[in-house]
Amino acid sequence: MKRLLCILLCGTAVLTLSGCKKKNDTTVIPAVTSSSKGTPYKEPVTSGGGGAAIIGEPTSTPSSKSSRFNYISTSEVEEDYEVEDDLGGVNILRYRGEGGKISVPSVIGGKSVLKIDEHAFRGTEITNVIIPGAIRTIETHAFSGCDKLEQLTIGDGVKTLEDYAFADCPKLTLVSLPDSLKEIGTGAFRDCPNIMITYKGQTYTITNVDELYEIF
Repeated sequence: MKRLLCILLCGTAVLTLSGCKKKNDTTVIPAVTSSSKGTPYKEPVTSGGGGAAIIGEPTSTPSSKSSRFNYISTSEVEEDYEVEDDLGGVNILRYRGEGGKISVPSVIGGKSVLKIDEHAFRGTEITNVIIPGAIRTIETHAFSGCDKLEQLTIGDGVKTLEDYAFADCPKLTLVSLPDSLKEIGTGAFRDCPNIMITYKGQTYTITNVDELYEIF
């Protein structure tokens, strides 16, 4: 009897120890919540192919606007002129450029230039001027006192030179007048002592301002 009881007790002890061992064989791995440097841990992101994707810094989106598309409304040439509106076009009130050889624009600010106003170029440093035929009238004293002016070309279309338009330009020697010209005012070329005028295919040397009116 004692022997049987001893065998039963030994068997129970073996079963108990065996069960404890199996339970202890299970290893529990705690979740990692931070890296060794204390920065937050991020789960790897997998791509469609199963590999780990590399997460980089976000790229900035370029602005849709750029300074190179800034619109410049006025050209440098147009900035040399002060104008006023007149019946759908403009009149030149004042020339503010540096002088030298110039070609007066036929369009400023998208509008046709109709007239050069009185005193607009008076006393400026221009040496050679081309006036486009789109302009109809050159008013009184518009170019008077330009003591460096040497050459003048007026395009076909200009109809009127008013009084003293080019007076007191002592160096003016070469003048080309258009066939369209209908009227030359008093003293238009006063004190321009030696000018050579081309008009309607003929060239005239004028030493006396009165001779000018004999041409027309």
